[in-house]
Amino acid sequence: HRLALANLEDSEAGELVIDAATSAVPEDAEVEVDGAGGGWLDIEGAVTVGRDGAGRIELTAGAQATAGSLDAGVLPGSRGEVAVQGDATLLMLDGQARLGVDGFGQAHVLDGGQVVSAGAEVNSSAPGAPGLLISGAGSRWDAGGAVSVGESSAGHLRVAAGGVLSATTIEIGGLGLVDGDGTFDVGPNGVLINGGMFLPGTSPGIATVRGNYVQTTLGTLELEIGGLTPGHSHDVLEVSGDATTNGSVILTFVQGFAPKRGDRFNLLTAGGFIDAAGAEFEVRGLGAGFEFNVVDFDGGLRLIALNDGRFVPEPSSAIGLALAAIAMGLPR
Repeated sequence: HRLALANLEDSEAGELVIDAATSAVPEDAEVEVDGAGGGWLDIEGAVTVGRDGAGRIELTAGAQATAGSLDAGVLPGSRGEVAVQGDATLLMLDGQARLGVDGFGQAHVLDGGQVVSAGAEVNSSAPGAPGLLISGAGSRWDAGGAVSVGESSAGHLRVAAGGVLSATTIEIGGLGLVDGDGTFDVGPNGVLINGGMFLPGTSPGIATVRGNYVQTTLGTLELEIGGLTPGHSHDVLEVSGDATTNGSVILTFVQGFAPKRGDRFNLLTAGGFIDAAGAEFEVRGLGAGFEFNVVDFDGGLRLIALNDGRFVPEPSSAIGLALAAIAMGLPR
């Protein structure tokens, strides 16, 4: 069963718990707030979704909700799901959102949904699904502080299809995976720090970093190449500020495409300086003997094929391999 609310207000700064094991919400512990009927939810304290068991809260059709903070998937074995969609809004102006504390946590912001928080942590993402998904035109998560992904356990963030994540800093930890063709907005003085895995695009596509990009020696940037057209047949990372790339840059050829001698691919662009002196480049999806150069061009990094390549299929998709490596704690 689902509990559908026209409105709920808690003026005593108490806690709302949505959990099949502990909550008064019936059976499957789902709460839906539908804005079509003027629905709203006002909780001055914490909202916990999935503390001991499973819980879900869904805001739809322009619903408005405020909360002091949000925890989804708190204890081991628990699962908390949050959906904000259809022009609905969730406000946590001074509070943090923690997705996956020790259980599985998940939040989907879709179809114009908007979330405002003081910051966010994305950990313990359920296998096969992003812990935080921001997708669709008008869909936004505005964090007034830092957003971390995969700092303590495997976390997966996807921003796609016109979605925007705004924060002062976005940090991909060693157990973190970030992908998508959306916008990562850290502002002109902010930075996206990649110490995990970053896969721009959606096989393929363009990911935009508004601000600066720094990849540590532990970070991996993977770009897929399925043709010559930027953003349509091969991935591009666009950075409005400075881009510093250390660690690994993996160039994966896909969709049966093999480059010819002289083919050029502009894979990373930046409005400021680019420093890739500390990066190691690896090509996948082509047979042995392919030769290439990666050179600076005016405002970016360009791959140049020095001879003809021969396509060799990879055993599975890049995202599948990344998720498996993170889940099992294998070196990447």
